[in-house]
Amino acid sequence: MSSTKPNGASGFGNLGKSFQEKVLQALLTDRQWATQFIEVFSVDECLEPIYLKLIANKFISYYNSYKEFPTMDLLITIIKDELSSNSDLVAREQCHGFLQKVIRSEEMNDLPWVKEKAFTFCRQQLLKKALSESVDIILTDKYETVVDIMKTAIAAGMASSPGHDYNNDIDARYSVTYRHPIATGIAQLDEKKVMAGGLGSGEIGIVVAPSGVGKCCKKDTKVLVRIKVERDLNGNIKPIKL
Repeated sequence: MSSTKPNGASGFGNLGKSFQEKVLQALLTDRQWATQFIEVFSVDECLEPIYLKLIANKFISYYNSYKEFPTMDLLITIIKDELSSNSDLVAREQCHGFLQKVIRSEEMNDLPWVKEKAFTFCRQQLLKKALSESVDIILTDKYETVVDIMKTAIAAGMASSPGHDYNNDIDARYSVTYRHPIATGIAQLDEKKVMAGGLGSGEIGIVVAPSGVGKCCKKDTKVLVRIKVERDLNGNIKPIKL
């Protein structure tokens, strides 16, 4: 990320240590948000306290290795192992105090604003860095590289779905999908191999035909409609609902 920022701060330093702790607290407690946030988040550039950097780096490193975030119990074990040979008692106490605060879920009401603020800031910094790199590359006439850099920066942190995984989503592969289709009334279209009974909920049907085959093109176009009727006992004619 860019190392220059108003007030001389390169990360969250100007927002205070409390804000930085809340960012890490949000990272540890909201796994879905964390998956997006780590794509734009630079630990060393955004966080200042050493104990926050240590916890964040271990948390993200575990995800990069196993594609899953560690549980709180496992994270505590990892931090203890990291600090077992470290004589910095202050760092140990700070890590322990912060993790206990997260476990107790203190000040969770502040996190929605913190997450929005942190995500916006990190994404802006990532885009600034991409623009800065692009300026230098443009001078070398490597325009395709500039496009790739900007696409990567813009896509970072965007919500995405992995879709259907053939090997892992076994249950989904064998699940039954109920469409509850409504028949169009045209037998050829309602056949199983065509529309499987008609249009289902949320599906859109579009009728397309070439010119000269009887499409309505004006509000006063006359249309011939055939209605099936029946007579009641008094001889009155009434249409039959299809």
